Amino acid sequence: AHRQHRVHLAETQRRLDEITAAFDVSLGALEPLGLVATGAAGGSAARLAGHRSFAASWLLGDDLVAALDHAGIAASTGSACISGSREPSEALLAMGFDEEQSRGGLRITFGATTTLDEARSAGELVRSVLSRIRTAVPA
Repeated sequence: AHRQHRVHLAETQRRLDEITAAFDVSLGALEPLGLVATGAAGGSAARLAGHRSFAASWLLGDDLVAALDHAGIAASTGSACISGSREPSEALLAMGFDEEQSRGGLRITFGATTTLDEARSAGELVRSVLSRIRTAVPA
């Protein structure tokens, strides 16, 4: 049973890595979107399977989440304990992000039932929404 659990866990990790990689490719370069990856300080191996997190200094995380929700993408500003707060994320501050970036947290999570097509579509939608609103927000 223990070996079976390890095999299942490894397969789940591989699948989530594949799904998030498809999202990453579809999302494309982060800099034009005004995003900085926050979950990859130690490289891709340090990322939590099925999670992508970003910081944006140009817009509040809640506003990013609302725009994505309108486009059909469920996202979060970060941990549940700061949901709905306009305060900077303590986690992002602790990671060395400045106050503006820490107010623009964005977290996207994929599950075991997410398909590769859904991940690709999510990346395209996130890129499209962020590109659109970034051109509307003064620098």
